[in-house]
Amino acid sequence: MTTTSRITLTAAEKIAFNRFMSEVAPKLEANSTGSVATLTAEEVLLAVQGLSISALYKAEAEGLTIEVARDIVFGSVYNGLDAATQALLLEAVEVAVTPDTSASDSPTAPGNLAKGLDLIGQIITKSGSIISKAFSAAFSKVSSILTSLFNWSAAQVKAVATYVQTVTLPWAQRTSIAIWDWTSQSIMTISRAAWKCIRAVAGAVKAVLNTIFKAILSVLTTIDTCLGKMMPPSAIKQAVILTKACNITAAHTVISSIVGSTYIMVDIITKADLTLLRAEIAGCGDFV
Repeated sequence: MTTTSRITLTAAEKIAFNRFMSEVAPKLEANSTGSVATLTAEEVLLAVQGLSISALYKAEAEGLTIEVARDIVFGSVYNGLDAATQALLLEAVEVAVTPDTSASDSPTAPGNLAKGLDLIGQIITKSGSIISKAFSAAFSKVSSILTSLFNWSAAQVKAVATYVQTVTLPWAQRTSIAIWDWTSQSIMTISRAAWKCIRAVAGAVKAVLNTIFKAILSVLTTIDTCLGKMMPPSAIKQAVILTKACNITAAHTVISSIVGSTYIMVDIITKADLTLLRAEIAGCGDFV
């Protein structure tokens, strides 16, 4: 690590975060540079939990509350997905975490986890590129933090994968697997079942989505009600969350104030206005 963190993850969170960093984050970064790599159902769940954990590190590094950091990270997801897709995702995750009444789970009699993943797969079939782009935009809010803390990069993912496979995989037993732990920058061995277990991730994702969609909705619904009142249709409105006082040149309206953060809507007419706004809020805010 180039920077230290005091955040402690549970065993299940660490597995999910490592899978996110190694399997999902490279796709999200590729999408942000113009490539289109559609996420799978499992990767959507890993993206939600991985980004939620990443928001904890962002909050710690930038002196934000956890709530504000998650608003910043997941604002792109909320804005990028229509209400119907959000509702369908919540419903699919609800199915995935519903306890099975039977112990059987086979292709002919799939359990609720399999059914939930199938529902997410159906949503991806219809809106996969939109979902991937939304999560990629969210990832851009934390990528620099992950690089600073854990030396993460797509190239490093490939490098450690090669290292694990060629140097340490022979150490693993048939029932275990050696993987790279990004939080400790070292090799760790876990059971294959634990590495592939997505059920615990689905449970965490349910809590995250319920919190994020409802919390952001409470703020952005207020923003939406003000859109038609603030500027002629020729302008666009950029939502911004401020965590420190700063000077905003363009006309703007305060939408909501929460302890430690202020949500505003800024009037943007030209590309230069957007560039100036980005410079003015550097270090004291972010786009939502």
